[in-house]
Amino acid sequence: MKKVAIIGAGFSGLSIGKLLKKSGIPQEDIVIIEGSSRVGGLIQTTEKNGYHIDWGPQGLHSSSKVVQDYIRDIGLSSLCIGATKNVNKRYLVHKNKIKALPSGLFSFLKPFGLISFRSKIRFLKEPFIGKNPSEESLEEFFSRRFGKGMSPLINAFASGVYGGNHEKISVNHAFPFFKKLELENGSIVKGGLNYMRMKRKMKKKSLKTIEKQKKKPFLSSAENGFEDIILHLTKDLPIEINNKVTKITKKEDYYVISSQDKTFEAETIILTISPNYLQNVDISSLDLPINNLRTIQESTVNVVSLGFDEKDFKTPLKGYGFLSPSTEKRFCLGILFVSSFFPSLAPPGKVLLRCFVGGVRQPDRASLDESSLVEGVLKDVKELLNCSEKPELIHIARNNGIPQLEKGHQDIIDYKNELEDLNNGLYISGIGWAGISTEYLIKEATALTKKIKVNLIAERKKLEINVTA
Repeated sequence: MKKVAIIGAGFSGLSIGKLLKKSGIPQEDIVIIEGSSRVGGLIQTTEKNGYHIDWGPQGLHSSSKVVQDYIRDIGLSSLCIGATKNVNKRYLVHKNKIKALPSGLFSFLKPFGLISFRSKIRFLKEPFIGKNPSEESLEEFFSRRFGKGMSPLINAFASGVYGGNHEKISVNHAFPFFKKLELENGSIVKGGLNYMRMKRKMKKKSLKTIEKQKKKPFLSSAENGFEDIILHLTKDLPIEINNKVTKITKKEDYYVISSQDKTFEAETIILTISPNYLQNVDISSLDLPINNLRTIQESTVNVVSLGFDEKDFKTPLKGYGFLSPSTEKRFCLGILFVSSFFPSLAPPGKVLLRCFVGGVRQPDRASLDESSLVEGVLKDVKELLNCSEKPELIHIARNNGIPQLEKGHQDIIDYKNELEDLNNGLYISGIGWAGISTEYLIKEATALTKKIKVNLIAERKKLEINVTA
């Protein structure tokens, strides 16, 4: 019998396994069970003609302390590379042209053409808008605080992160930082001012400390793509692939996990599968919450990666990329200038773009054939990036199942918490429960690892006391 069984060998499951092993739990006491023939979930990298093409996330959002600690603790420091400063330059499509987004909160008041003078006046009223602790959609939250003039920005933001609808996505669950900023500071603007004061205080610290803080990149990956990080995580971890879990049976003080061909026994189980996936697993022997787990909407986003020669562009591409609001009626949700911030992912003198199509906003485009996808994407590249040349590389990845954390998502959280409370030794983490970003998954994995370690020690001490008695 294993001490810990982890169901799912995606980024979350592998991170938890690595952190548990790092915390002192022997390798032979851990098993990771994966239903497919490969590990990593959405994270995959394809190498083609010198280009390294990521299918899923572009990297780790690595500026926070918890992610920096994670990179250090599991031995990723020598593998990870930070994005160039170009990653800080963001753009938005406005009147069929890409416009640079303001880099700071109060830069929105400058004449940059994305929001009207009336909207800027409304922006100044934000500190006087009261708090609302109730759940709101992204659109409701930002319209209440800043007025309707911000809608195109929020529309593009929701599509770029979730492939979702800004009128349905919950700010409380998908972007809790904004709600927290409001509730703790009274307003977003006041929160921004407090952050600026904090930065001024930081200047009083030692030069050595400041230099350390400057070295934290916003985004990190591996030189040859994100999948190399996954391969590092799998080292020395016992992983059982091609074992799709069909049933979990609760015994007196352990669990039996059944797949098509095997059974596993473990004192503790960690489910790193999505809410919708869990509904396909027989958990009838567990103590279940009163309310059933409902299905949540998922979006499909096609990623069309294109390779060009730098000379094909009249203007060099320097930046992270651009997003496109639905009002612009463009084919792509957005395009990342990958080689601009991760140069090692393209051959010297080449340009690598990742173009996102589909999502909740464009569901009909998710099923388009390859020629139609490429035709639509190239039209945007030609008209927005001034490139009429044919790409030397085309790669299409169809990514299914991006969970939508929409209004009402609290019932999913409540189900998760109640299921954990009712079943000692069962834990739930991973994409779709309370977030989808790599930073969120790392925070969850770190907190869960500490909790499990404490509980295992407590159980061992209890057993020792019983044996002694």
